[in-house]
Amino acid sequence: MTTLEADISLYKAEQEAIPFTLANEDAWVDYKEFRPTYPQSMLDLWFDYHSRHGGNFDAVHDVGAGKSTFQFCYPTVGGGILSQLLARSFNHVFVSDPGQANLTAARAALRPASQFTLQLATGEESWLPTSSIDFVAMGECFHWMDTERALAAASSSLKPGGTFAAVFYSVTMHFPQHPRLDALLQNAEIEAFRGFYNDSARFQSPEMMAAPPRMQRGFNTLELPDEKTSGFHDWTRVNINLHGRSDVDAFNFVPEELFPIPASQVKASERVIELEDKSWSREVDVDYVKRFLLSISLPYDERCWGHPSWVEFERIINDEFGGKVIAEWPVAIILGSKK
Repeated sequence: MTTLEADISLYKAEQEAIPFTLANEDAWVDYKEFRPTYPQSMLDLWFDYHSRHGGNFDAVHDVGAGKSTFQFCYPTVGGGILSQLLARSFNHVFVSDPGQANLTAARAALRPASQFTLQLATGEESWLPTSSIDFVAMGECFHWMDTERALAAASSSLKPGGTFAAVFYSVTMHFPQHPRLDALLQNAEIEAFRGFYNDSARFQSPEMMAAPPRMQRGFNTLELPDEKTSGFHDWTRVNINLHGRSDVDAFNFVPEELFPIPASQVKASERVIELEDKSWSREVDVDYVKRFLLSISLPYDERCWGHPSWVEFERIINDEFGGKVIAEWPVAIILGSKK
């Protein structure tokens, strides 16, 4: 077994219908190295919105906390990584995840233990008391949920003035030094996914089929509850590092014949903010990009690495840039305030 084949097995899901429920706790050691970090600028954006709406900083709920992204200033390895960042600003953090192994990793990592309450639950479950939470955060997991039910659960638990915040960074990347790399990587990903779909019934399950349309335009395919009839107001969509590209160009990584591009659900009543933020970038080599793709829990293999687009992608990085380039992630954020 090659190193990359071993990495594929490392990311086996505890529940195949929910790919982010990592069964192998050792996956966290690898995962923390090959994902972008949640920058301080994201937290500043969230908390500025929260403060402007009169939100308090007593209790926060980190939903789907197991597969959150590692912040390198922390020496611990494991789940609940966004929880650790939130704990710096909130008095108590409620941590939930549908994967038992994810929660086990979070329990081992989160200190002091008295500041955290852990619960085995999906994002759609309402398990917290009504109007008990100041802030609901979802890091790189909202797209796996029934978003209508998840927002209903968040609305139920939030206090008036509380905030719902979700973030999604793209499965593909932007390379500012050589934009042709963007298209090469995206094409290799699309061709590889076509192979996954054709070879495995798992990728044709209802759960797997439902997720990509929620990601193909960032969060712009998600219809948010009407402000006049729902418990939320001031819906704000933040698109980061699109650099004038369409949301499809920035986020799509699956074949359009299998997943037709959904229509945008952005309403005129919603605020849309476009930002550029270099905090969502880092220097990478080819091996890093491979391992980032593997950490998505998709079986990337020679169907991707042997594709002409990937071969050229690898050649440009190694021959023209000496093996390393700057990679930047397009990012989508949704913010809503509880009435």
